[in-house]
Amino acid sequence: MIKTSNIDTPLGLMRAAATKEGVCLLEFGEGDSAKNSLDHVSKILGMPVKEGVNRHLRMLRRQLNEYFRGKRKDFSIKLVTPGTEFQISVWKSLQEIPYGKTISYLDHARILKNPEAVRAVAHANGEFRSGH
Repeated sequence: MIKTSNIDTPLGLMRAAATKEGVCLLEFGEGDSAKNSLDHVSKILGMPVKEGVNRHLRMLRRQLNEYFRGKRKDFSIKLVTPGTEFQISVWKSLQEIPYGKTISYLDHARILKNPEAVRAVAHANGEFRSGH
């Protein structure tokens, strides 16, 4: 079962979803956009979606609140990110970028020792939000 709920943030409403294993969706948006993302995650994970909360969503809400209050720089949330081997390698390396630092897609591709894959890295970055 995928539990889903909204989280109010200073930047706007976020939609979050989690299985019993971890968070599988976190994005800004509502309406059709959020429904499409939830439908996609439900299909990939083979689980129904139900409004509600679980321990991962409670922890996510707490850690996001701490982050927006300037009290947190690192998150300890478990993530559920099904994808291809390449996507998973991109997503893992995203999590290693230090707090406050930005890198280009080219730099990211170079970190992965695959500088020709700039567009693929960019695409995988965009897919990270919902573990496509």
